[in-house]
Amino acid sequence: MMYLSPRPSQRVLVIGRSPAVNQSVVGPLLALGIPVQGSTDPEGAAQQFDAADFDLVVFGHGIVGPLSERLTRDFTLRNRDIRWIAAVAPVAVRQILSALDHDPRLPRHAMNFRVMEDGLDLLVQATVLSPCAATIEIYRHPDADTSTAALVSRSEAEPGPFERRVASRYLEQAHTLLMTLGGNEYFLHPISAPLTQAASEEQPPPSRWTIN
Repeated sequence: MMYLSPRPSQRVLVIGRSPAVNQSVVGPLLALGIPVQGSTDPEGAAQQFDAADFDLVVFGHGIVGPLSERLTRDFTLRNRDIRWIAAVAPVAVRQILSALDHDPRLPRHAMNFRVMEDGLDLLVQATVLSPCAATIEIYRHPDADTSTAALVSRSEAEPGPFERRVASRYLEQAHTLLMTLGGNEYFLHPISAPLTQAASEEQPPPSRWTIN
């Protein structure tokens, strides 16, 4: 296992679009003594910040597609060791702390996470490595007509192939699917992205990170 240095020595950059949401993530991290900066200008972030000044970069749910690919490329050119995760605001602080405690590129409870279309529904699939609790949630846009978060399922997962169905009724006005395993490993899938096999882990969506 690869464990990371203590949290305060790791520098974090949080990139999003909403100033209020960005501050709701940056503020608690600063209170914990973690060196962190926030940006609400994703298009200009690579020019405004030096990748060498950061160990972890966090993307908000709106930073996807060509923009996230360009940011990943531009920052990596200047810091080959920089790490990336995608975060969803209601649980972002907990997810960031997890990534600082344990290398997010290493599996803990599962691997091969992907989300597939099945008619109007989604199928969430993975290979589970150890027995754990599995929770799947859907996060919706703030102006959604219904609750901004919905619990789809909570169950026990056994080692081997894992599959859960997300009915289409959960997906209206949704932006992110979050699967949590063992309470300390997180996988994200952007609902707005094409619902095919998940992108490479070198890009923020989908993303995994763990807590010890």
